[in-house]
Amino acid sequence: MTNMYTTTRATTTTTSAFVFYFLLMFLSQVSPANAQCNPVLKDDGSINWDSCTLSPHVPAGGFQDAEDLKDDIPDGLVDMANGFVEFIQRKGLPYEEIRKLEEDGFDNINYQDAGQELAVWYIGIIVCFCFGVLFIIIMPIIALFFCCCRCCNNCGGKRIQKETKAMGCKQVVFSLLLLCITIVIGFGMAYSNTGNDFLTTTSWDRTKDTYDLTLNEVEAYSNTVTKQLNEIFEEYQVFDKEMRQQIDDRGNQIYKLTEPYLKEQCGLSDLYTSYEEFINAINASLITLNTMEILQTEISKESAALSRDLKDIQTALNDVVNTCGASCNGIDTTLLELNTDLSQLPDLNNEIDNVTKVLEEAEKYEQEARDTIDSIPEEINNSTKDQVDEFYKELDNINDTLAEGIEEVEDVNKEVSEFVDDNKIPKTKDEADGDISIEEMDEYVDYVKYGFIGITCSILLIVMFNIGGMAMGTFTYRRGSPMDRSKCSNAGGNVLMFGVFLSFLFFWILMFVVSVFFLIFSISYQVCDPLQTKELFRETIDQPGFLVNGSEGSWVGETLYNNKSYNVSIADLLESCEMNQSAYHAFQLHYLFDFNDVYKAVDDLREEADKLIDEVELDTSDFELITEELEDSVNKIIDDSSLNEFNITEYQLLLNKNLTSDLESFAKTLNNTADNLNNATISNQLYSISHDVTEADEQAKAVEALMNELLEEAETLNEEIIEIQSTGNETLKAATYTESKIKENATQQAVKDSTSIYTDRLIKYAESYVDHLTQEVEDDLAPCGSISNLYNLFVDTVCDFNIDAMNTIWFTLGWSIFFFIPSIIFAVKLAKYYRIMDDEYIEVPKPKKKKKNKKNRDAETPEEDEMGADSIQLMENSRRGATNKDVTPYANPHYRHDSPILGYNDLGGAGVPPPAYNYGEHYNITPHTDYF
Repeated sequence: MTNMYTTTRATTTTTSAFVFYFLLMFLSQVSPANAQCNPVLKDDGSINWDSCTLSPHVPAGGFQDAEDLKDDIPDGLVDMANGFVEFIQRKGLPYEEIRKLEEDGFDNINYQDAGQELAVWYIGIIVCFCFGVLFIIIMPIIALFFCCCRCCNNCGGKRIQKETKAMGCKQVVFSLLLLCITIVIGFGMAYSNTGNDFLTTTSWDRTKDTYDLTLNEVEAYSNTVTKQLNEIFEEYQVFDKEMRQQIDDRGNQIYKLTEPYLKEQCGLSDLYTSYEEFINAINASLITLNTMEILQTEISKESAALSRDLKDIQTALNDVVNTCGASCNGIDTTLLELNTDLSQLPDLNNEIDNVTKVLEEAEKYEQEARDTIDSIPEEINNSTKDQVDEFYKELDNINDTLAEGIEEVEDVNKEVSEFVDDNKIPKTKDEADGDISIEEMDEYVDYVKYGFIGITCSILLIVMFNIGGMAMGTFTYRRGSPMDRSKCSNAGGNVLMFGVFLSFLFFWILMFVVSVFFLIFSISYQVCDPLQTKELFRETIDQPGFLVNGSEGSWVGETLYNNKSYNVSIADLLESCEMNQSAYHAFQLHYLFDFNDVYKAVDDLREEADKLIDEVELDTSDFELITEELEDSVNKIIDDSSLNEFNITEYQLLLNKNLTSDLESFAKTLNNTADNLNNATISNQLYSISHDVTEADEQAKAVEALMNELLEEAETLNEEIIEIQSTGNETLKAATYTESKIKENATQQAVKDSTSIYTDRLIKYAESYVDHLTQEVEDDLAPCGSISNLYNLFVDTVCDFNIDAMNTIWFTLGWSIFFFIPSIIFAVKLAKYYRIMDDEYIEVPKPKKKKKNKKNRDAETPEEDEMGADSIQLMENSRRGATNKDVTPYANPHYRHDSPILGYNDLGGAGVPPPAYNYGEHYNITPHTDYF
């Protein structure tokens, strides 16, 4: 027993060293968590963790609604705006210039050189912006010169128009061109409203959703991480509980591992079998004795009843024989007596009591033997109780440390929740309590919307004036002299000129808005693609040496882990999060905690366990399994049970005899005698006695059957007595053999092997836990898909909604004002064809040069020379329907008045048409002196 205790101490020391070293070294670095699981520890050292899984992260609701807003994006308009930017400006960012600025130091920037380099890179945007600025400057100047020019009766300001055959065609062409240009401007204006709605409705809704989703997802992710950490901590607690049970059950564990050797090699199994057979033999003899006692009691009772019945029959038969006389002399009444006296059977009560006591003693000795073996585990536990208590104190300290870690994580989670609550924007003014609310922000966005509507309304005015002027001029146009046009047509021309005025007025204002928005958001658009592809991070922050001291090192590693040698990149982090990998992989937390160190520590611990196993020694020289008291008791069992006095011969003599004579034949004799008698009364009496004899014979046969059964039980008891002697001797031999084998050196080696298996199993449990924990931490803990989702949500909101919305606005506004210039040109041209002219255009022909060739001069038509220009004009007038009675300036070019002479014809007459007498009064034409 003493050496078994030695084994126990060594084994417990191994167990304590393993668990304490492993858990203290590893678990103190593990973050806590909370989950329910039931791992199954197998005998091969593995653990089934199927029931232990971390809760998945449930994203905050609303991501799909935010994505559905993409359906409201005017893709065609966005593609045109972005396509224009991509056409004039190459993609990407000036990464080399950025890295050069970083190398030189942002505090020592040469703004002139940097500006030149950036200007070269953004040359397309800058050129377009310069064009915009140029137009902002020159358009007011052009407008001023244009007004002055018209006031000086130039630039279409003089109200005289030459009539030509192509006048109608020109009017139609100018009208169609202006109409097309106006339609294009109108489309630009409509698309501006679309962009305005995109900015102030869709984009704003997406921005609000992004803000709310970011806060909600941060809170949900924090809760998930906290929950998963708690689950991991509970898994450790379950593992800790199982390990404690293994350590508490260390004696049984080692004994169970050694028990096969004890049973097979040391004969412990044979010893238990011998005890069982010995006790079974005693128990069988006791059962047999009880059966014999019951049978003897039954036989005594039945034989006594049979004896009484036979005596009664005999008495009745004697009376009949005496009455019958000589005819019944052949009847022998002595045949009705019992042949054996069963009352001589021995009393078994004493034997039964003795065997019962013997059985109890045998069972007691067997239990003592078993208790001797089974007490080994308890003794192992008791002998190492002090060491285990100290170890458990260390485990309790670890649990306390982890509990404090849980509280810290929960505190962080509370801070995150408070941060989310503090940064949530109230929806209504009543909820805001003095702070800004969503309702107020919606109002400000509405102001922006109304502002852009006002801008588009300025374009709408120009469109309306162009369309209105063309409609008035076209539908009320009167063919004939430019001075005979309708007032409505004249008003149409004036409307077109007012549209020109508005175009000059709004052009530079709208161009200023377009230029500013173009410069800001076209450059901003250049950042979107690098953000979406993560190229921005790869080319800047993720570059070695960027924003760190020296040419090497990672800025992210220095920022997150205070060590620039840790090669951590934001691009790889985001790509890992896109695959929803754990935070351990994404943030490369192996720089902080590497599980290989844990496995190395377990390997070192295995070496320590091997050393401790080598030191285990078991002294079995004083180990006793069989005592002299047990040996003497087994030898005395037979004597004490009185079974050695059992005489089977006595039973055989008493029970092998027939209990009665042949009563069946005797009954037949009585029936034959009764048949020969002439006395019916006596015959009937004999018949009745014969019937009673038959019944007695049946009773006798039943008693004889019990006697035979008793005899069989007696013979069985005799055999069981022999079995008791044999199994008793075998039990003593088995106990002696088992004790001798246990004292051999092989038993010591078996205990060492069992201890080695036990410690190896514990180490495998630890490795299984580390494997499971590694898998959870590396693959399942804190999946960072939410980080990628929030990043993509933010980038999409900024680029695909806000920047794209602003791009559509400046693009559509620029689209409209780009066509202001042709609109101005054709509106001025077309207005001339709608307005009433003050004077008729008369072309003053140049004098013809006299030709020196007389032949050619003689060939000239004399009538034409004589008629002269005035005569030609009269002829032309007559062709148009004029008569000599007509006194209009159109029909009478020879009228001369006091107006200044502007020129002379070939006849020397004044070349100025006369005023319009009173002939045109029925046209109600008033002088047009108010027009410019």
